[in-house]
Order: sequence, then C-alpha cells, then structure tokens
Amino acid sequence: MAYLIPQIYNTDKPVGEGEANLSADVFLLKSMLQTWSRMSSSFAPGVSLTVNSAYDPALADWIAEFQRAVNQASSGSPLKVDSKMHPMPIKNAMAYQARFKSGYGSTLFALNYNLRSGSAREHHAIALRCNLKELKI
Repeated sequence: MAYLIPQIYNTDKPVGEGEANLSADVFLLKSMLQTWSRMSSSFAPGVSLTVNSAYDPALADWIAEFQRAVNQASSGSPLKVDSKMHPMPIKNAMAYQARFKSGYGSTLFALNYNLRSGSAREHHAIALRCNLKELKI
C-alpha cells in the first residue's frame, strides 16, 4: 500500500515559563502560531507576537490562547492549558503520538494538524522560514 506521511514539526525541548526555551524551538513555535493566526479568523490573542528566537510572555499568551481555542473546537483529547509546548512523543518516523501518557493531547500535534489542514502550502513554508532540515530517523 502506498501512502504519504506529511511533514510534522517538533521541538527538541519544552517551550514555556521555566523551560529550556531553545532559540530554534522558540522561533519555530512563534512562526507556526503567527501563521495560524493569519489562517484562522477565530484565533485572536490579545497581545502582538514578534517572531524571533527569544522567549517572552507574549508567546505564553499565544500558546494558552491556542490551547483554549482547540479545546473549545474539539471533542478529541483535551489540551492542557498551561502556556507550554512540549515536544511530541516520537518513537520513529512512523510512530509519532497525538497525546501524552497523561491523556492530554499534544499542543504541538494540534498546531501541526490545524496548520496542515488549513493549508498544506503554508504549513510546508514554515520549514523554509525557519531554515529547517529534514531529520532522518
């Protein structure tokens, strides 16, 4: 059987207050969230977000707003509204998980899913903006 596994973006470490906040991870998440805000008329955080590699309180607000929006719109695994993005659990290229052992959904998976569903072209373009290379697993 032939099939396609679409690209998925992941971080190395968690992003949020008190987390590692690696610059490449922060830049990726800010790029993804800003792209989603342009694509979704219902996603409107109350503060502006500057896309750079520095963690700031605005990013925490945007993450929490995305988590709340997904929880309102979905009947699937709820996202923990904690203003943090944790790396998606990935065992190999064929086995990434949409939720954690705790039962909460992965915010990063939900962000990838919404972006890809909204526009595969926009989702793919994030890799170019962030200068990301494909990870060989």
